[in-house]
Amino acid sequence: MFKKIKSNLIYYYMLFLVVVLPIIPKSFSTIAGIIPVRLMLISVLLLIYIYDKFILKKDMKRSPKIFIIIYLLFLFFMVFGFSKSISKMLFFYTYAKFIVLGILVFVLSKYKFEKKKVNNMCEGLLYSSLIVSIIGIVQYILDINLNYNGIYKYIGSKGRVISTFFNPIYLGIFLLFIIILLLYKISTTDEKKATIKYFTIMFVDMITLLLTYTRTVAVLLAVTVVLYILFSLLNIRKSNNNICKYLIVFICLIVNIYAIPGVKYLYSSTVVNFLPYKVSYKLLNFTNNYMLTNFDLSIYGFDKLENTGNKQEESNNNTNENEKNEDSNSNVEENNKDSNSNVEENNKDSNSNVEENSNENISDASINARNEFKTSANRVISDNKLTGVGLGNYEEYVMHNKDKYIIGKFGYPHNSFLHITAECGVITGTILYIMIFAVIVYSLVKVILNRSKEMFAVFIIWINVFILAMYESLFYDTQLCPLLLIITLVLFILHNENKKRITMFISSAGGHLTQLLELKKVFKKDKYVLITEKTGVSLDLKNKYNIEFLQYGSRQYLLSYLFIFPFNIFKSLYFYLLYEPDVVVTTGTHTAVPMCYIGWLFGKKIIYIESFAKRTSPTLSGRLVYPIATTFVVQWESMLKYYPKAECWGAIY
Repeated sequence: MFKKIKSNLIYYYMLFLVVVLPIIPKSFSTIAGIIPVRLMLISVLLLIYIYDKFILKKDMKRSPKIFIIIYLLFLFFMVFGFSKSISKMLFFYTYAKFIVLGILVFVLSKYKFEKKKVNNMCEGLLYSSLIVSIIGIVQYILDINLNYNGIYKYIGSKGRVISTFFNPIYLGIFLLFIIILLLYKISTTDEKKATIKYFTIMFVDMITLLLTYTRTVAVLLAVTVVLYILFSLLNIRKSNNNICKYLIVFICLIVNIYAIPGVKYLYSSTVVNFLPYKVSYKLLNFTNNYMLTNFDLSIYGFDKLENTGNKQEESNNNTNENEKNEDSNSNVEENNKDSNSNVEENNKDSNSNVEENSNENISDASINARNEFKTSANRVISDNKLTGVGLGNYEEYVMHNKDKYIIGKFGYPHNSFLHITAECGVITGTILYIMIFAVIVYSLVKVILNRSKEMFAVFIIWINVFILAMYESLFYDTQLCPLLLIITLVLFILHNENKKRITMFISSAGGHLTQLLELKKVFKKDKYVLITEKTGVSLDLKNKYNIEFLQYGSRQYLLSYLFIFPFNIFKSLYFYLLYEPDVVVTTGTHTAVPMCYIGWLFGKKIIYIESFAKRTSPTLSGRLVYPIATTFVVQWESMLKYYPKAECWGAIY
């Protein structure tokens, strides 16, 4: 047993981590008030990696270089704010958080996990979320340690559950991500026991999520379920059962909204705060009349609008009675006109007073706090565009400059993008945007091209992350953010396990393609794709091979080539995302270089075979690909002079 654990240390530690991270109470955040518990637990991953890599000599995967490059830039530009940090200790502690998050992603991307082991990690996450949810429900029932901030908006609620998290909002966000993972798991299983288990966990998690009384999360939950229903409709031939499953989830959500006191006000308060006053009144009044929601409209000042409407009707009735006196003299008619004008003026005044009063009644403390933070943060950013004020030092900096940055109340950080930009500068904030958009765009493209369920889950999660990051500073939290990354990485690994293993063969047309086709013996059915330039000769190969075409271009015609080459770069990226090969094999030349670099950036193996015709000088494409090639092959020993690390296989053709 010990030997088994020793040889699979990363797997067993990850099982431990996915269970422990959600369950450890936030109050137990440090040891002896010094050592951060969660950072320490995640940092152990690096020690395991070093042990496996250098002592056990395990074969590791090639990490996506694009992630490493962007994240290193992210960490590099963070350092610029150190000189302005009021508290150097806070800077180092916060910087350590982001280093550890990078370690988490880097280490997990290096391991080859079996599908069964990854599914076990998923199960660990789901069971730990169930424990967290049960703690939250018990907390609510027994009225233990509830949070009461903003609870006045949700009539009938006792308080907001926190469970093991720092605050209700982070608990709600965690459960939202888990529910998305559950929606994925439900769509990929046909076993009755597994389906019942996932539905049970989802129902309990959904109740706890709603008991956090976090309206943004509640709205995103409803939108997420609807998006899954739409996604299943797009795949209706493959997923008739999934439509029924998602509809059941939607019904469960509706039942909880009606059954749990105060939850329906999460949605009504959202409507009132984000729609025009009269529109929200009509909408909520409609739901009261036809959907049995029974919203108390008086908490939003709508009762005044209703009373005003009644007064208007009475005034209009009185006016109509006066108009019926046709036999009256002209003085009476003039009096009627004056009366009408007075009624209209009174109505206008009444309406304006109602709107003013109602706007005061629906004033939202949480929105006000976010607006205050936004105002202060933008001023801090304007004064410290390049460096920021130092990681972890935003609050310190603003409090030291109260007269300049605090207008009303101090606004605590409620926006990840503004928070990081204020502390680290505009460049760091821009890189954060780029990283999030890169994940969203990549997953969306995979959904469009391959209808990948795993990538759809990643897409939904990170769209939610982007929206939530504009309302909460969630990337700083050492409990929530690692769990978000682990869920994302688990879905990426499952996607890679479920996709076909494909080798991509690519070259320019002509002699290079002729040499590449000599490898046709290793072209395995449905496990390869051949890419070359579109010419009259290459088009004839369409009936023989699984082939795709790039635009033909020659460096001899430089003007046209300057347009064709960039076009081929984007088309190469499209082919990479479409097929996502594990290995790229090429004999050159310029047409193949972009694909080699794209594959290298995503951590794929690159095999370059230098042309047989090259005996005394290297090709330009060979020199470009040599630094990044996993295996570089030459066919003449004399070429080792130019490529010292190459392998000489002799004449291949």
